[in-house]
Amino acid sequence: MNIKLKIKILENYPSQVAFAREIGIHDTELSKLIRGWRDPKPELREIMAEKLMCKPDEIFPPKN
Repeated sequence: MNIKLKIKILENYPSQVAFAREIGIHDTELSKLIRGWRDPKPELREIMAEKLMCKPDEIFPPKN
């Protein structure tokens, strides 16, 4: 689970659903990203980081 992403979303939006709508994806897709079941494309990483006012590496740390 991507706890950093989950926390950033809840710090900046009232819910995951609200954030999903803001970035133009379905809330179930966002849930899969948070749970680590899917990786977002680079363009979506940039959009998410911009909306959450952080750098992409802060919410999507590099994988080892």
